[in-house]
Amino acid sequence: MSLKPVLDTLNALASHSSTLQKENILLTHLHEDPLFTKVVKYALDPRKKFKTKKLPVYNEEYDRGTPDTIFEMLDKLALQAGANAKDKRDLSLLASIDEETWEVVWRICNGDLRCGVGQRMVNKVKPKTVPFTAYLRCSSKR
Repeated sequence: MSLKPVLDTLNALASHSSTLQKENILLTHLHEDPLFTKVVKYALDPRKKFKTKKLPVYNEEYDRGTPDTIFEMLDKLALQAGANAKDKRDLSLLASIDEETWEVVWRICNGDLRCGVGQRMVNKVKPKTVPFTAYLRCSSKR
């Protein structure tokens, strides 16, 4: 199974400049597509860091990965103290189902969906989807 439909949705979000249009697309997909919701959670969750920004290049010859195994590998990376070259290669191989899936995994690892959607917008459309901590500044008594 590929993450191509998720990339298509992300590209549709990126093609709109209107916040209302983006919210309507998010409303539809966050409530109806659990895979899209999972990708958004993994990419925008500030507590999940995958310790890698670069993935080895897409490998056409390896296509045995599934979204479930990709997310298992991402969970493993999030729990580790760091990612070594073998872990990065394994993640890249798992994401090599097709170019679209590799692109989505790369966006998740970078924490940026590249479509102009952030934590606030996602939580506005579907509350408590992504953990969000507002800026907490100190107040001083005058």
